[in-house]
Amino acid sequence: PSVPDKAYQSLVNIISEEVIVTNYANGQVYMLSAPGITDYDLRSEIIDSLKKNPKNYLELAEFYLGYENTIDPSAFLNAIEPPAELENLYNYLCARVCYLGGNNEGFDELAGGLLRNRWDDYRRLLEIGNIYYEIGHWDDAVEFYEAGFKHVDPIDSWYKLKFVSNIGTCFLQKGEYEKAEEYMLKALKLYPDDVMTLMNLGIVYYKLDDYENSRRMFGKASKCETTPEQDEIIERYLNEKLK
Repeated sequence: PSVPDKAYQSLVNIISEEVIVTNYANGQVYMLSAPGITDYDLRSEIIDSLKKNPKNYLELAEFYLGYENTIDPSAFLNAIEPPAELENLYNYLCARVCYLGGNNEGFDELAGGLLRNRWDDYRRLLEIGNIYYEIGHWDDAVEFYEAGFKHVDPIDSWYKLKFVSNIGTCFLQKGEYEKAEEYMLKALKLYPDDVMTLMNLGIVYYKLDDYENSRRMFGKASKCETTPEQDEIIERYLNEKLK
């Protein structure tokens, strides 16, 4: 999985307390309250124990990355020499550290290595694709989404949906509306009530001046479970742009 199992989370909950830490995410420095282990002897003992199982150690590092650098992730990762079979996981985590620290060049280099090594961890490939999407590198995002889709577990329909829908969204961002439509229709075959795909396909049809189908997609989206932000977008299209 892309995060440690509940045992790791339980471990963190048991031995952690809320502390104030300095966060350097995305090159910005600010303070936040987050889980921390203030008993340094205990922390050293835990780390030494985890190093005996490098996969557990790296998964715990990944767990902390989810808290946006509640520890110094570079020091955490530099403290271990991963075995060959965990090299891709290690480089994936280092890539995320680079991204959080604003080192886009380092992120690109490490992320590219995952593709060259033909890594098959589709859940984490999705995360790299999402990072590229966030920074507007649509082609790179598509490359990772396509690579991850090739390795999806056949029964893991949610990830199939996310890969296909996200590829369509990248083409929407690039202005390639016919390709966007193609992938979003494929996504809706996997899950007809995915609200984000319905909304994005509605935007695609709007861009293609197909207002009837655009209205139909937003109408379907309005009947799904939505967030207030999604409601606002749906209402704007149905009551203003498509009226």
